[in-house]
Amino acid sequence: SLLLILFIALGVFLGKRYDRHEGLQKVRQRIWPDSD
Repeated sequence: SLLLILFIALGVFLGKRYDRHEGLQKVRQRIWPDSD
């Protein structure tokens, strides 16, 4: 479904954008453990 793809793309975009923020990075690792 297109909506799911958009949601994942948004998550990846936000993850990359806020990668410098340590707090959000920890939250991201909890939700998205695959990403480095």
